Parts: sequence; C-alpha cells; structure tokens
Amino acid sequence: MAKQLSASTDLRIHTSMARLTGLAAQGRQLTWRPPLGRCSLLSGLNVASQRGRGLDFIELRHYHPGDDVRCIDWKVTQRTGQPYLRVYSEEKDKTIQLIVDQTSSLFFASNGSMKSVIAAELAAIIAGRVNYDGDRFCGNVIHDSGITALVSGRGESAMLTVLQQVVSQNRQLPQTSMQANGLKQVLNDLCQRGIKDQQLFILSDFSDFDAQCVPLITQLAAHNDLFAFRVSDPLEMVLPKRNILMGNEEYQLNIAQNNEQLRAKYHDYIAQHRSVLDACFKATGQPVFDFTTHLDTWAQINSLSHLSSSSESGERAS
Repeated sequence: MAKQLSASTDLRIHTSMARLTGLAAQGRQLTWRPPLGRCSLLSGLNVASQRGRGLDFIELRHYHPGDDVRCIDWKVTQRTGQPYLRVYSEEKDKTIQLIVDQTSSLFFASNGSMKSVIAAELAAIIAGRVNYDGDRFCGNVIHDSGITALVSGRGESAMLTVLQQVVSQNRQLPQTSMQANGLKQVLNDLCQRGIKDQQLFILSDFSDFDAQCVPLITQLAAHNDLFAFRVSDPLEMVLPKRNILMGNEEYQLNIAQNNEQLRAKYHDYIAQHRSVLDACFKATGQPVFDFTTHLDTWAQINSLSHLSSSSESGERAS
C-alpha cells in the first residue's frame, strides 16, 4: 500500500489555516440574499417564521444534539427523565449545519484549485458570515477515514475550531482508501435526529449522491432549509478529444480518442447523475449552486451575491 503524500504548500492543492481565516474575514462582508421563499441565505439574527427562542410558545419536543441548551425545559425534563425543549415561534438565532466533503473524490482539478480546496474555502466564507451573525455552528466533515463531527457552538473560538478541523482533514488528502456513502450516512443521521428549523449547507462534489439520498433530502427539506454547493471540474463533464489514461492505486482506464461509445456512455452517466441531484432539490424548493475548480472561490460566491442583488433590485423596480 502506497504511503500518503505529504501536504503541499501550494494553496491550490492543500489549504491552510491562514487562508481560511482570511476568507472567513471576507465572509463577514457577504450580503448574499438569494430570492428564496422561506428564508434568506446567511441573513442571521433576524425575526423569522422559523421556530426557536422567542415570544410565542409553540410546542415541547425532544432535545437533539446541537440544539440550544438554553431552550431546555428543566421541569419537564426532570419529570419525564428525558431532555425536552420549549419551542417558540420567533427565531433570534439560527443553527447552521456545515456538511463539508473532504474525501479523495474531491482531490482533483484539471486547472485551478482542487475540488477539496474549493469546498474548504466555501466552508470558511460561510463560517465567517455565520460567526458575524452570532449564529450557532455544528455539522460534519466527511473524509476517507469516516465522519468527524464539527464543534458545536458560536463565536470566534468555535469558528476557528471548525476551520482547524476542516484544514486538518484537507491536508490529509489524498488517502489510500475512499469513504463510501459518507454523505448518505450524514443525511440519515440528521433524519434520525429529527432536526428542525436549521440551515444545512452541503459542500461536496456529490459523487456518492444516489436515489437512496433523495428521500433523506426530502425529509430534511420539510423542516429545514438546505443549500447544495456542488463543486466540479470542467474535465469531469466533457472529456477532451484525445487519448486519456485515468487511474488510481488500484485501477487504470484507457479511453481512446476514437472510442465514441465509451465517451458517450460516460457523458450520459454524468448528465444523469447531475439531473437526479437537480431534480431532487428542485422538487423540495431548495437551491443547488455550482462552483468550478477553474475560478477563485470568493469571486464565484461574490458574483452570485451580485446577481441576486440585481435580481432583487429588478423585482423592486417592477
């Protein structure tokens, strides 16, 4: 078995704590408010229709890991022997779930930065805005050795711990064995916990997304806001018109320039895989945002911010 490669100092291959903290600082400036029905992305500290801590009591429900402990009803908890939360109609702070994919399938780029680096940088930008808004962090990093829970908390210290966890997994890429169905495991765990009124940011290439993930996304979208940030490389979508040799430590695939049948089969697979994800999120009214390895992460997310602002201005003008 081959030894793991040492982490590169090239920030296009492996990210660093300095790079992510810099992007987190930029994330404070983010004013991205896409035209979504139920909430505004990264709005923070706002009165909303979401349930949480507020004025009007709605219900008692079981406590789940990551919930705000300040909402625990200690009298009911003591009487039943199980932790319960008092839920209100007005939300003053949100819980943000960051699901950051750092598996070996993201350790690829034909140009620019690795998909894993783009995913890590997106996490940093979002974390910076979440910290600025005073909202709560939690979530998971999916990696080849398994799944690591992100620190649960709020504030600068929690944000830095989250970024350090992402950097740690990023700099271990590539690994010799790949995690299978890591995204599905995380989604299934969140469904079993019955999370509600949270915002989930999934930062991944979604290479292991399949039909079994669809009901999990549907269930989570019924009570939460989901945002899919799909990171891809142009070479993955359209193979170049030349001989290609691809492989890893176990397999090799030679795609001849004139093998149109194999190329067509590959392109059909990619198109179908992307359409399943797009259809799943569209059916639940949740957005999918596409990012590429060939462009700067901040420029990409900032351009979406400007597009959204222009769209909102146009709607107001009309």
